[in-house]
Amino acid sequence: MHRHKSLLPSDAPRSPSLAKRRALWILLALLLPQLVTAADFALPDLDGKTIRLTDYRGKWVIVNFWASWCTPCLEELPALTAFQQAHGDRVQVLGINYEETSAEQIRAFLSKLTPTNFPHLVYHDAPEGLPASFFINEQGNTLPLQALPSSYFFDPQGRLLDLHIGPLSFEALEDKLRSLGN
Repeated sequence: MHRHKSLLPSDAPRSPSLAKRRALWILLALLLPQLVTAADFALPDLDGKTIRLTDYRGKWVIVNFWASWCTPCLEELPALTAFQQAHGDRVQVLGINYEETSAEQIRAFLSKLTPTNFPHLVYHDAPEGLPASFFINEQGNTLPLQALPSSYFFDPQGRLLDLHIGPLSFEALEDKLRSLGN
């Protein structure tokens, strides 16, 4: 290997060595996923209790956006309910009604359907809605809400890992979590 002689005087300050710069980049690469977590949100449930994403740290969280006029959303609710029942010890499903509807109207609507066993949150009643950072995954990519139903998958540390647009079956939910590392 041919080395060039430095043009700097021997007492001139030198930049950090290549090894130190590489070590810094490796450290940043290892720490960055720990630093990029979903911003917490605070939304009321149907009883007015404030629910936060951080309430479920230590569990996988599936945040499912739905609306009463969305037929695929309604067809998906039984699969989400069964999934919550089967995996509630390590997974929490949260439903967010994404329409301008009161908690009372949502409760009345849901009472006509097969009962669900997970909290339903009221997006319309939240003064600030969801922070923009809710939709940013650990790689820094924005995963915007584009259609209903949409399900956002968070790992037990609160990092957004994936977005699925469209209805999910029980089996598809199991496959999705398995593919994400659960």
